[in-house]
Amino acid sequence: MAKRQRRTGILGSLGLTAALLLVLACVTPGLPPAEPAGRLTGQTVQRVKQVYLYPEHLDRRFLVGALDALERRFEVVRFDEGKKDGVLWVGSRRARVPLNQELEPEEFQQILGQALSFVEPGVREELAKDEELDLEVIALRGALFALDRYSTIYAGRSTEDFKIRFSGKLKGIGARVGRRDGQLRAVKVFPDSPAEKGGLKDGDALLSIDDEPTQPLSVKEAVGKIRGKEGTIVRLGVGRDEEEFEVKITRGEVVIPSVKARLLEDGIGYVHITHMSRSTVPEFRKKLEELGELSGLVLDLRGNSGGSMRTSTTLADLFLKNELILRQVNRQDPTSSNARHRTIAGPKVSLDYPTVVLVDRVTASGAEILAGAIAPLPRVQLVGQRTYGKGLIQRVYPLPEKHLLKLTVAEYILSGDREIHTKGIEPDIQLFPVSTKRLSRLANAPVESVPYILPEKKEDEEEDAEDEDENDFPIEVAQALLAKGQADPLPWIRAKADSEISNHLGEIGITWMSKGVPLPELLPKALRIKGESLRFVAGEPGTLRLKVENPNDFTIPDAWIALDLPASYSGDELLPLGDLAPGQVVIGELELTPPYGLSVPKQPVTVHVASGSRPLQSRRLLLDVKQYAPEIEIEVIRIAADRVEVTLKQRGDQAMANIKIAVPGDVSEIEELPPDTPVTKELRLSGEVDSVSVTLRGPGMRRQIEVPIPDERVTVVPPSVIIERGGMPGRRRLTLSADSPEGLSMGLIFLDGQKRTYVDWQGQRQGRLTTRLQSGDHKITARVETVSGVAVIDSWTLTAN
Repeated sequence: MAKRQRRTGILGSLGLTAALLLVLACVTPGLPPAEPAGRLTGQTVQRVKQVYLYPEHLDRRFLVGALDALERRFEVVRFDEGKKDGVLWVGSRRARVPLNQELEPEEFQQILGQALSFVEPGVREELAKDEELDLEVIALRGALFALDRYSTIYAGRSTEDFKIRFSGKLKGIGARVGRRDGQLRAVKVFPDSPAEKGGLKDGDALLSIDDEPTQPLSVKEAVGKIRGKEGTIVRLGVGRDEEEFEVKITRGEVVIPSVKARLLEDGIGYVHITHMSRSTVPEFRKKLEELGELSGLVLDLRGNSGGSMRTSTTLADLFLKNELILRQVNRQDPTSSNARHRTIAGPKVSLDYPTVVLVDRVTASGAEILAGAIAPLPRVQLVGQRTYGKGLIQRVYPLPEKHLLKLTVAEYILSGDREIHTKGIEPDIQLFPVSTKRLSRLANAPVESVPYILPEKKEDEEEDAEDEDENDFPIEVAQALLAKGQADPLPWIRAKADSEISNHLGEIGITWMSKGVPLPELLPKALRIKGESLRFVAGEPGTLRLKVENPNDFTIPDAWIALDLPASYSGDELLPLGDLAPGQVVIGELELTPPYGLSVPKQPVTVHVASGSRPLQSRRLLLDVKQYAPEIEIEVIRIAADRVEVTLKQRGDQAMANIKIAVPGDVSEIEELPPDTPVTKELRLSGEVDSVSVTLRGPGMRRQIEVPIPDERVTVVPPSVIIERGGMPGRRRLTLSADSPEGLSMGLIFLDGQKRTYVDWQGQRQGRLTTRLQSGDHKITARVETVSGVAVIDSWTLTAN
């Protein structure tokens, strides 16, 4: 067994080159005989073969995607792809998998059935823990994801959730439920819902459901108990303002609100569509009717990721007259010659007033259809950020066992042959939001955009607060554009945004509104930017010296530097340089203190140089930071059936910051953990929770420590995990070393989403994993687990040259 274990590690460390895979294929037995996968697989692959939009993608990637999904989901599973065959590992067992270029339904069904039978014994215990875990569904979702990110299978609870989102209706009480500080609460009570009529209010604590305490329940379990047949009654124990009482609510059909509206100044209406469901159109009409006669409309589609395409085209029809809204391109009709694949607006315009559409990077799919369809109208302007760019159409097909297949079958093209997939829609006025904690982004704001400062979030403001901010700058922009009697509001808009930016930058001596001679669109000669003193020690202050030279024969006025640092730093660094004369070299110094603890050894930072509001040039530097592995002791005490107490102690000599302790439904944060000063937090347990997670963050790196919840008390020191990069340029390797006095159970490394190595250490105190690195940026995840179940999961981004 020891020899087999070492062999597994060596194969992972070499990354399984094509030659090695060829050797393995010769000595590795094929998959054992087994029955083909069931009707679910058969119907799925047949439908994919018939109508999937891109038939050229129907090749070996479908099977590889299925096996990769099993690898990602289960620690003991690994799949290595070769030229003609692949090798499927389950622990120390392995089998050869034929990989044919063409997707043949019957062959795929047979091979997948054999693969699932081979994997199942190794993951049987994990499957038994979760009744919704289904090997076949996991594999099919992976196969579909290998085709595109939007095709998938809905099973179990996800089927119901999809139907609710698509229809906009459900049978229940009409309240969004979630946990706040570990307590189950009615986060949002929908207007005119059974919950509102029964007396429930936003923020009410839900203590029991039909006399069953909610604390042991997960949110999913609680929602399942609250929902039910229309006309039945649910009794909720409610806590509000130190008072406890019971409410009885009669379940009914609930329309999930997708439209919010209010009246702005000067008769301008504001309507925010949050998602596109089948109930959105009547909601939209009703809200507009309630607003009365309008002089203009602000249509807010920010954050709207889409939904029903029919809803989107129906809404667009309200603005258009006899115009093409979109056409569909599919395998059977690539030119949209069939009238059924063209959506044309009717002969009547219902909404003819000036309209400003607000969009952002999340605006997608159906929301993009609406925005893009009406964008060409002279009375319509788009304001915000380039939209997401989802131009594919999915159709939903029924499958056995009440599952649903959502499959990409077409692409939509807007009028004027505008393709938006992966491109998005560019707004007429581009806004560039900047947080006060990341002012460095101003030095790289697109010249054509309008940068503005985001309002600071109040400490007591809920993360999911849905009320629009009265001081929302994009809404102010929309109002200015719709205001009557104002010729060109854009100068006023820019001036308002520039004034606030100038106030922030002026405090540190930077001039935003430069009055110098305008610079040419492109500098004849690029600035020379050089970083010096790039070595730092985590947790200790140091000085970064930056040298900027102007090789041009003209002065660059009001120059300044912005250093774009990793998010784990307290903020970014800005430095005024003043006017840069021809040939002048300026040396600036910035004080930096890399966060103590976790870090990638090479921390990427970007230096931006700007002249007032004009971005000039950027350069990426790598800071060489000596890091210290955190030495944390974790104590978990079960103080009640539904509560645990977690104590952290930093055994190193530096304070650590931004630590998160969590269980499903409850999160607590520690802003600072001083050395040798324990900090204790209490967490509420809901549902079947078996571990506490402690999350540490550093520049380019995240570590999650999972500690099993004991019956009484446990004190652990997580295993030491050190990751190092070595080798020569072009032949880099990554080495993970782990150590735990109690013994190591297993270790694995994912490289760019692919499991590259897995080892069962079988209780050894020390372990080592190695894998090869190609040049470029890589996303890496490593997991090390001890014999008692304590796990360390590291995720980071690494640059190899």
